[in-house]
Amino acid sequence: MFHRFFFLSALLVFLVSFTTPANAYIGPAIVILSSILGPVVAILVVVILTLFFPVLKLYRKLKTGSKKDQNDQEKSKQDEETQDKET
Repeated sequence: MFHRFFFLSALLVFLVSFTTPANAYIGPAIVILSSILGPVVAILVVVILTLFFPVLKLYRKLKTGSKKDQNDQEKSKQDEETQDKET
């Protein structure tokens, strides 16, 4: 574990020490676009996650409920078979 941490730390130091500036121009359109799309995407993520978890919970409940029903049916069949054998 220590060797892995040491290797990753050394790699990070090596890569950071040999970087050069990109000299790239980011125009004002990116700022305007991000200021418009940022809040829209944030609201969409909140809405999707708010709806996703209750749906996931309902799905799991229905999924386990159907397994319980199957197990109950199998158990009742086994009980009937054992009662028939006993009589």
